[in-house]
Amino acid sequence: MDPRRLALVVFLVLTVALASLALSEYDQASNLSSELSHTESAPARTMTLTSTTTSVVQCPADSACGSFTYAPSDPLRVDSVLAIIDFPPNAGGEQDVTFAVTIDNTGGSPVYFEPHSLNVSISSNSTVSRETCNCGLGVSGAIPLNPGQNFTMYNPNADDPYFYALLQGGDVNVNFTIDWTTNSHAVMPLLSNSTTVAAELVFTPPLAR
Repeated sequence: MDPRRLALVVFLVLTVALASLALSEYDQASNLSSELSHTESAPARTMTLTSTTTSVVQCPADSACGSFTYAPSDPLRVDSVLAIIDFPPNAGGEQDVTFAVTIDNTGGSPVYFEPHSLNVSISSNSTVSRETCNCGLGVSGAIPLNPGQNFTMYNPNADDPYFYALLQGGDVNVNFTIDWTTNSHAVMPLLSNSTTVAAELVFTPPLAR
């Protein structure tokens, strides 16, 4: 073969090889750039955690108990939730229900609330009924709960204009709200914080007196 033609063939082969190598590197760089662009434009995800604690208590005599959850878990810890069942004076054979929630201050500063800060909401049922009464005047005033102390809140209180009557046995879903504040100078009842409790209480059939 003519030396000049041989040199031309070698030149053409080298040119094609270099062009193919350059095209391959360009494709790899393009794919990497696309992946980086996709990664940078991916939206950030934020995870929100809600602190809720579930507890079950040993039920005392003449009470209805069950499981409950509450949130938040700090600074007030809910130690127990139950319904006290008794025969009130001059009520015939009817049994009444008083809800009791015991709380513990696990925080580092005092918590303040009112005697009537335990609010109760009962799902529609035929086991416990809320009835009105002319029971007296309300009592107000801040109660301090220092770190490490516990306190039992009741509903209804002796001066509330209603009571709860036990009609028959069954399960009852009860929601509680405890209003409180860490500000000792807050104007009651404008309490800025609250702890919510959801309980499922099991009532045995009422006893005849």
